[in-house]
Amino acid sequence: MSLSAAHNAAIARATAPGFAGLALLEPLERGQHLAVFDSSFNPPHRAHFGLGVSEFPPPATVPSSTSPTPSPGDVPNPGPYTARLLLFSTRNADKSPAGDTAHRVGLMQAQARAMAAATRLPVSVGLISAPTFVDKSAALLQHAQHVTFLVGTDTLLRIFDDKYYPAPGGMSAALEKLFARCWFVCALRDGYSREGRAQADALFARDDVAHYVALGKIRTLPPIPGAEAVSSTDVRSIVREGRGRDALEELVVPEVAEYILANRLYT
Repeated sequence: MSLSAAHNAAIARATAPGFAGLALLEPLERGQHLAVFDSSFNPPHRAHFGLGVSEFPPPATVPSSTSPTPSPGDVPNPGPYTARLLLFSTRNADKSPAGDTAHRVGLMQAQARAMAAATRLPVSVGLISAPTFVDKSAALLQHAQHVTFLVGTDTLLRIFDDKYYPAPGGMSAALEKLFARCWFVCALRDGYSREGRAQADALFARDDVAHYVALGKIRTLPPIPGAEAVSSTDVRSIVREGRGRDALEELVVPEVAEYILANRLYT
């Protein structure tokens, strides 16, 4: 299951010092609405799969008396997804990810094949070197009219953290630019700790977050059944403990299990 020369060249380019931008491992034709799932995928598991194949949800119901009027350039609904992209950040605003990028790409491609079979939509894999979502969106919007990022509440919290926008008034201006053609779908979880639930509630109660929720720019998905019981750490532990393929496939799709076992990852 070795990668092609073209894929290895793309990985080398995306991980080279000084690289900034997007490197696609498969062609991505410009379309109307691209769903982007940016994660470490170490490895991708069934909770990732559930979020990755989810449909674009409707906006939250907001009382008409408090619902803001969209700006002239705002598009209330970009329509259903027309393509999906699994994205791995070779650097971000907080840290540089560790691990073998080639195997990470192989795992993502295995997940992408399963997603494409389930959704009948093209699913591409890409590497990006961009520290913030504002930077990522600039690269991704070259490939789609509209982009939706699939995220968790922890990621959404960072997007609304002013420490990532050091210039005076920088966060407000950056978010306005980001949300002009981008949406965020936030996956909620059943397995929140009390602290995690309080943090999520506080996030959505903020005026700046509520503004974009009311505009339909931030949408939520109900908890994915079983997602709270799945983590990449659990997958790696199952492999290290030698618990077998059946146990592994309870947490990852068969295509990913095959890649892990064939390449003897996490042993």
